[in-house]
Amino acid sequence: MRLWAWEENHYKQNQKRQVLWTAAVICWAAALCLIYWVEHSLYGGIVETNTFTILGISIGFCIGLGLRKAMGKEEKPMTKQGKWITGMIVAVCLAIIVWSAVCRGMVVYTTQLVFILLPLYWSDHEKKKDIDRISMYACTLFFAAVLLAAGTLAGPKIMGLTSAYGAKKTIVAEGFTDVEYVCWMYGRWLKQDVQDTSFYKEHMREEKFYLFSGEKDGEAWRIVIDPKGGDILLAATEGEEPELANWIG
Repeated sequence: MRLWAWEENHYKQNQKRQVLWTAAVICWAAALCLIYWVEHSLYGGIVETNTFTILGISIGFCIGLGLRKAMGKEEKPMTKQGKWITGMIVAVCLAIIVWSAVCRGMVVYTTQLVFILLPLYWSDHEKKKDIDRISMYACTLFFAAVLLAAGTLAGPKIMGLTSAYGAKKTIVAEGFTDVEYVCWMYGRWLKQDVQDTSFYKEHMREEKFYLFSGEKDGEAWRIVIDPKGGDILLAATEGEEPELANWIG
């Protein structure tokens, strides 16, 4: 009876683990889809959400786990050297976060790192306890997926960026019809292609801007929107700015 009860409990525990890991993997895949959508659709490419970098790391991590399991290696208590190496890795990560946020203005990248470090810290703290580590790692992946998505959505808001959808609403409110998002452009490209450069400031050189097409008074127009604030920088007919008319999505 004892053996039967143990096997039944073990079977139920494995079922719970499978459910947890399935949910965690689905959430992680959904998070990757969301951050891709944020970059390429919601903000039209003006923000970078590191989708393919994170996907590559995820694939590499899965391959590493698979090889570890195939070789039958079990997790061992961390040595002093291992703790020192882990501490150095954390220090380097924090340095990258500070450098990215302050020196390069990579706020989205920074928020992603900060939010992902939270469940990793929780996992490192909880694994010292006598708990089911397999289930704990599944929970860690689940929380990391949720926080990755939250950090990706929070980053552009912290930067004060207007989404491509918000910019489109601004243009429609000005009386334009058939408004379509074309692409994004660097400030230096705008300076090179437009005839009216009265709006241009030197700090705009490496910044990105939305370019939309629309119709008004029976004519085709091109409209440039500043993502920081969502203001219209330039609105001109395609006849007035023929170079902008050549840009297509």
